[in-house]
Amino acid sequence: MTQPKIQITLLGRFEITLDGRPVLAGMAQSRKIQLLVQYLLLQYGRPASHGELTTALWGNAGDADMSLRAVMHRFRAMAAKESPALSNCILTSRGAYVWNMDLDCEVDIFTIRRLAEEVESETDPDRRAELRRRIIDRYTGRLLPDSAGEPWVERQRVWLHNLYKDTLFSLIEYGKEREELEQVVELCRRGLCADPYDERLYVEQILALENMGRTREAEELTRKAAENGCLHSDGRGRNLNGSYKRMQQSELAMETDLERILKEVCETEAGGAYLCGYDTFRSICRVQLRMRARYDISLFLVTVSIVPPVARPGAGRTAAAMRVLENVLCRTLRGSDVVARYSDTRFVLLLGGLACDGSSPMERVRAEFYRRPEHDGYLLTYRLHTLENTPAVRLTQRGRGTKNKK
Repeated sequence: MTQPKIQITLLGRFEITLDGRPVLAGMAQSRKIQLLVQYLLLQYGRPASHGELTTALWGNAGDADMSLRAVMHRFRAMAAKESPALSNCILTSRGAYVWNMDLDCEVDIFTIRRLAEEVESETDPDRRAELRRRIIDRYTGRLLPDSAGEPWVERQRVWLHNLYKDTLFSLIEYGKEREELEQVVELCRRGLCADPYDERLYVEQILALENMGRTREAEELTRKAAENGCLHSDGRGRNLNGSYKRMQQSELAMETDLERILKEVCETEAGGAYLCGYDTFRSICRVQLRMRARYDISLFLVTVSIVPPVARPGAGRTAAAMRVLENVLCRTLRGSDVVARYSDTRFVLLLGGLACDGSSPMERVRAEFYRRPEHDGYLLTYRLHTLENTPAVRLTQRGRGTKNKK
């Protein structure tokens, strides 16, 4: 018996069909079921652990484990009731979940990724153009617009849209080289549906219309672009070639700058916590607090001090103990944590959540510090503060030594 064809749309909307018939309508009643399926699809066949899923979908909620099991059970029951073809679409193995890639299932973003890989390996210009047209045809909108606020959606959304724009402009250049100006106009129109404020798309389309002798259409498009603020003053005066050349120069300069910036910001070895100066630490905290205001992420501010074994230790002795502590902090904490020297005897830390088992990373730090013979009898103390959206005045009062009021 022929298996029914499963088609999944993630671009522009979220829909699952079976032989062209929409299925799993019950997912619309459960936001978490939708997010679960979407998350696994975006992994392209990579297994996602139980802990990864609970963190992505529930954050640090205390009942996340049971909630995930309940949602998984409800989805599997729903899928099995809908059709046997869907009963094993999510597989479980060693505490991880994965979308079954062996199903007769077409997912639009999977198809686009495969076509992009073929473009990279193809050497024939005409064949490359045909593959790019197929990418454009399958890009029917932004990725999962109803789930755009999820961080794991945003990363893929940006990548897919950049791929679409690069593909679109490559086809425009291909059409200009072969003087297929009608094709250039159509590509620009499609591109402006996705990016209605892209000046280059307006300029490309206006120039193509002018070269085809369609002056009235070019003038109308120029007026529309000017109203949207998408053309410079000389563009409105019809001197578009100069504007176009400056855009090309700007884009080339941005690409060069981007490559340089990526080399400067990417770390070759990113193991352990990030060590920085206190001024940088403050800037990072401010950015993270803004992230905390938008996304439900847990942040902890920690002060760590060493206490000398004698009343008046030498400065060299204390400095040596601080070097030991710095090494322990950088090696014991995670790569997402931030460490800065605050004073001669104190560090300040920004931690992004607790361990998966609920334990405090500071207990690991303390244990590791005391295991080092070089700690020289110094004691380690720390204070851990949960960073909620707390008014700055309250934080300042705490910093001055006032007690927390419950």
